[in-house]
Amino acid sequence: MNKQKCLYPEELIPLLQAYAFPGNIRELESMIFDAVSGHKSGVLSLETFKKWISKDNLKLSKDKILMLYNKNLFIEVDTLPTLKQATQQLIQEAMKRADNNQSIASRFLGISQPALSKRMKNIKKRVN
Repeated sequence: MNKQKCLYPEELIPLLQAYAFPGNIRELESMIFDAVSGHKSGVLSLETFKKWISKDNLKLSKDKILMLYNKNLFIEVDTLPTLKQATQQLIQEAMKRADNNQSIASRFLGISQPALSKRMKNIKKRVN
């Protein structure tokens, strides 16, 4: 393509890890080709990948996860967590899987990034 070697944004790896890739490696190759052919700076645009990976496709990945955990997750626990505790645990896990990127974590949780940020602030207020 006569393009110089380019870098990728750090948020790209967790975003790709969250995607189910229904098109397998061919889909990944197409994404990369599109990103490389369209980049104008030394860094690939994350927006190019976000166009390929829509919120619906991330839900596909979450649906697969839910199928794996279709059993009752609380069957072995004597007491249920409160909604606050469950919310805090979900946010912590989403942030961990997203390498502390709120934009990606919010996609995992199916909420907006500002909504996630607000919930995280509320959790910090309760802890302090």
